Amino acid sequence: MVTNINLSAPSGEKAPALTGKSTLIFLIFLLVAVVSVYGFFAMLKSKYTKEEEQTSNIIKQKRRDLSSADYVEIADFQGRLNMLNEIITNRFPWHSFILEFSKYILPEVKLASFAPGEDVLPINGTAPNYEAVIRQVDLLKKFSGTKSVELKTVSEAMAEEGQQKSVSFQAELKLDKKNFMKNNSSNEETNGQ
Repeated sequence: MVTNINLSAPSGEKAPALTGKSTLIFLIFLLVAVVSVYGFFAMLKSKYTKEEEQTSNIIKQKRRDLSSADYVEIADFQGRLNMLNEIITNRFPWHSFILEFSKYILPEVKLASFAPGEDVLPINGTAPNYEAVIRQVDLLKKFSGTKSVELKTVSEAMAEEGQQKSVSFQAELKLDKKNFMKNNSSNEETNGQ
């Protein structure tokens, strides 16, 4: 069974047309809506334009203030304070380093020169024999302030009459300042308690 259903409007019926009065009301409503939207955006634009001008004036004033001689002096002074603070907090405690380093020198070993540098500490010294030099190097390797110890030269010095022979040596210590400062600060806290 087949059903015939026609979904189109009958040709005899016409869609309701807007009358003149209803069209006029609709157009007035549409015009009011468009004018309202336009007015809203115009109001926002004027508001933000005023705020932009005020902000621009504040920025100009701040730039004038920043370019003044007083500000330059203050900025220079603050920069110097920051630099001093960094120097004070990051300075290496050579006094503590030397005191701690002296504990790692054997009694029979004599240091002839000791010249602290940035990351390297060259030392020259004498010992009674080669075994003392080797023990000294091993002991320096255990010092918390060094990364490594390199023995540069070892030579036997000629002894004068009535004196013992000695062995002179040159070594170079690569410093581990961060590790030393960390260990030194924890030792100072322990000693302070």
